[in-house]
Amino acid sequence: MVAAVSLGCGSRPTPSLTSVEPATASKDRATELTVHGVDLWPQMTADFDHPFESTVDSVFVIGLDGPQQVVLGSPAWLASDRLNAVVPGGLTAGQYALTVKTPGGPALRLEVPVCSTPMMEWRT
Repeated sequence: MVAAVSLGCGSRPTPSLTSVEPATASKDRATELTVHGVDLWPQMTADFDHPFESTVDSVFVIGLDGPQQVVLGSPAWLASDRLNAVVPGGLTAGQYALTVKTPGGPALRLEVPVCSTPMMEWRT
């Protein structure tokens, strides 16, 4: 018997993105980005007949969609309200949307204007 398990009481709210850090990043080098949100949970599948075959999927696919489309490197789940990823250097300045595909859940989007002189400014 395989069951999907949701921890907690009642139904969880729909995941959402609220902001990103840092406020500025150099366009010439890679920058670690912290994504803030709500209810960003990994997906757990419990196998009660074979408990050692239970799984946790904590893979979040984080990207930028704008003048360039790029999947960010080193995505990491830190907590239900925080993810990390690395923005590569050399992106073209412009309007980008931050995209996050949650494990077994919805694809999320947050508009992030990016301006560049020698620095890129992220505004949310």
